[in-house]
Amino acid sequence: DNRGTNDPTRNWNQHGTDVPHRKGKPTAKTTMLRTVKLNSMAGEIRFAEDIQSIRDECKACIDDLGEQPIVYKCWIKACAKVALAEEAEEVFNLLISKNLQTPGIKVYGKVAEAYAKKGDPDGVIRWIGKMQENGFKHNRITQNLLLLAYAQAGDFETAESILDSMRRGVGGGGEGIQIKGEESGGSGGDVVVQQESSGDHLEFLPDYVAITSLLHAYSQADQPKKAYQLFRRMQRDRMHVDLYAWHSVMDAWVRAGELAKAESIFEELKRLARNSNSNDLMPNERTYSIIIKGCKLAKADRYWEEMRRQNIEPDEYVLQAISSVYVDTIKQPDLIIAKLKSLEESLMKGNNRSAAEYPGLWKNYLRAYCGIQQPQIA
Repeated sequence: DNRGTNDPTRNWNQHGTDVPHRKGKPTAKTTMLRTVKLNSMAGEIRFAEDIQSIRDECKACIDDLGEQPIVYKCWIKACAKVALAEEAEEVFNLLISKNLQTPGIKVYGKVAEAYAKKGDPDGVIRWIGKMQENGFKHNRITQNLLLLAYAQAGDFETAESILDSMRRGVGGGGEGIQIKGEESGGSGGDVVVQQESSGDHLEFLPDYVAITSLLHAYSQADQPKKAYQLFRRMQRDRMHVDLYAWHSVMDAWVRAGELAKAESIFEELKRLARNSNSNDLMPNERTYSIIIKGCKLAKADRYWEEMRRQNIEPDEYVLQAISSVYVDTIKQPDLIIAKLKSLEESLMKGNNRSAAEYPGLWKNYLRAYCGIQQPQIA
């Protein structure tokens, strides 16, 4: 085996569980079907812990099909989705070392995306520098990745500065943005806004992913006013505002203890959903979990019943929210247990799932029994 020690494929054929090497040359159809499947898997991955299935499929594809650039690109794509930046860079370097294909701007962009989702602006700047070194221009996509990186890192001042500069760059004679990283002669962390001549400026519009990431970051950082202002700005600019954005601004007000303001947003969402006849904006179980967690007992029950009347199946988040309300607001321990049992019974009616599939409910059972000093039952 003449593969280098840093090559992740080095030991792939040394274990009995590995897919045997395919005999003969694979057909074009076989190659296409396998790589389409791999690309689909990479696009659907949601959590970093699921990356092993992608690694395994990449391994199987290379064992069966031979070295294919698309396999490494799919691997990088999956890493980008779940913010595994170091692994994305390692696979990129592997692709380069094998001389299979010169990576295009999209592949560079995926590595930068991994660093952006990780909340590593320096990593994004470094990759933009690499792109420029290889003849690719800093563009709208990479600029949005930089905005995303600063939002994820909680550096709101820089994120807001980039956002404002991007907006000023739209239209004749506006400002554009140039990035200088280590590879392009900068310090490795400079964000330089420079004046561009009319007609030659960088028309960088903020995209939905970057904007909503900043909105969500405001929510998580307990800055509801900024979240609300950005949300309204998105609406004024006629940007696509989906449930995720509505949830973020609702959650921001709930976290701040401003339930009335969260409810106002919720009612606005329901009216919009009814008037637009759009299923994409219909409140779902996540919507109700956000509003319920900010409620006292009576109002939480009202929202729970409203959700059930609409045949919305409660998920773990809703169960966690409403059972936490019971434990936190009911003063009589026996009544807490009774409410939790009633909740459990209502879930089991017409539901094929078992109560054991709702760990949030059982967590609050434990809290209740420990609170009334019955540790043996807990």
